[in-house]
Amino acid sequence: MTVAPQDFRSNVPGLTWPALPDLVGAGALALQYQLRESEQAPPAQIRGRQFRQIAALLDHSFARIPFYRARLERAGYAPGMSVDEAFWRRLPILTRQEVQDAGAALRAREMPGWHGEQYAFSSGGSTGRPVNGVQTELHRLYFDAVTLRNHLWHRRDLTARLAVIRFGGEVALANGRASAPGWNRPAASAFRNGPSELCDVHRPIAEQLAWLAEYGADYLLTYPSLLRELVLEAARRGVSLPRLRGVVTFGEVLDAATRALVRERWGLAIGDTYSATETGYLALQCPGFERYHVQAETCLVEILDDAGAPCAPGETGRVVATPLHNFAMPLLRYDVGDYAEAGGACPCGRTLPVLNRILGRARNTFRRRDGSRFWPAGISLSEDPVRQFQIVETAPWQAEARLVTTRPLAAAERAKAAAEIAGALLGEYAVRIVEVAAIARSPSGKYEDFVALPPSPAGAR
Repeated sequence: MTVAPQDFRSNVPGLTWPALPDLVGAGALALQYQLRESEQAPPAQIRGRQFRQIAALLDHSFARIPFYRARLERAGYAPGMSVDEAFWRRLPILTRQEVQDAGAALRAREMPGWHGEQYAFSSGGSTGRPVNGVQTELHRLYFDAVTLRNHLWHRRDLTARLAVIRFGGEVALANGRASAPGWNRPAASAFRNGPSELCDVHRPIAEQLAWLAEYGADYLLTYPSLLRELVLEAARRGVSLPRLRGVVTFGEVLDAATRALVRERWGLAIGDTYSATETGYLALQCPGFERYHVQAETCLVEILDDAGAPCAPGETGRVVATPLHNFAMPLLRYDVGDYAEAGGACPCGRTLPVLNRILGRARNTFRRRDGSRFWPAGISLSEDPVRQFQIVETAPWQAEARLVTTRPLAAAERAKAAAEIAGALLGEYAVRIVEVAAIARSPSGKYEDFVALPPSPAGAR
């Protein structure tokens, strides 16, 4: 942890060094010591520690959650037994619909007192019926520790100015902005912090850019799709951000085109994060490479093929996650709804499991006529005169390309865009170009480049 002693925050008046932070800061810093050790541990040791923690979670679930008691008994579980790979694969995958249908039946009837207060969450994604549940103060502490780990991995200057553009919710003021004296709970509790300011993602893009330039941020935290819009808007208006030295993205899939655009126009690399409301952090981007390290100390993440077997490095499968510390509402082998590509050992030397890429939601996949699934890629439309795009499957083998443009497209430009999109859809879709004034984000501020039809009954397509 390469942070100067004077940068630590003390919660005790008159004591500045060595600092004594508050309980949140002390907890997050104490966990950093263990996280630094475990990220270098042999993979088999990491897996063994995960299963040891899961055994405690299963004992609790068996005793206090009837939904899981029946499920565990059918898988051959008995209280106190050790957990291994063979047993774990017998446990059924928990689907989003099962979580929705079970509701309060997934919640523990009793809790150990040391897990702290419980907090409600609701994860609606971009569309559809939400997943509602509860998490604990202890779960939040581990989330805070991983947040702090992310900053330390990337050696961010926590005394600098942080700008955040995201869904503001109740935090944002009437003008869509809010400010705070620190970055976030773990950073502000453990270290002396610079200020942060939030701008709601639903404000007009020109207003967001003007605010960002006026604020003079050193770091920016936002959605990948919004970052892309900001870079293009800055180029169009000739706006520079000379103080900006780091960008962090979250909440959406970060594609290679956006990485390249930010590097080319702003000269910055992106530090991406991968999380879900229901589970917390799943993976952080490696500080040295454009791949992701699974946060194995707080969540067991599996990448599984269609048969339920673990994917080998280079193979793509669905993301199944088990948060290790939320005893209020355990999610055992929860299908997150995303797909990712499994990775091998990382050259950085960290031994945490690796994801090469996060590919996105199943609902963003398009179908080939042979029934296989693919994510459209290689579309580079976000240049003048195209400001933003969204590809929507409107019927089997038909797609509508919704384009926000700075001026009406000429016939040759429309033909070129249609050809590029058809190529990204592997030549199997008829493409219709539609110029629109705007593409709405979801209520939570997220945006999807690709929207496919829901899966149809077998043989219907």
